Amino acid sequence: MPTELPRPIYHKPLVYLNRFLVFLQVFILGGLATIMTSRIRFQAISDSIFEETDLLMNSAFADFVVRNESVLILIVLVVGLFIKEKRLTEIGVKITTNLLGGVMLSAFSVLLIQTLYQV
Repeated sequence: MPTELPRPIYHKPLVYLNRFLVFLQVFILGGLATIMTSRIRFQAISDSIFEETDLLMNSAFADFVVRNESVLILIVLVVGLFIKEKRLTEIGVKITTNLLGGVMLSAFSVLLIQTLYQV
């Protein structure tokens, strides 16, 4: 005697959508990690353009974010992403949180890239 109700037919595409959104967030976090660990390259560009300041690209935001220590925050976000996926059970809530997370990570990426390439 089954204790679990059968899943509706539309459940499988939602699972694939959720997995895609999780993959997208991990991909964005990997791109951010690459940018954050490239301080030496950005510092060389910054020194040639902005000779009078010690800030990276003449921005306190870029100077604070683009450093190796910031990758720890990204590692915590990846771990939190997978813990959230295990704890949440309703597919609609998972998709909503992953969509909002992807939008926020994308907005942060755009802000960081715009700050670094403002020239």
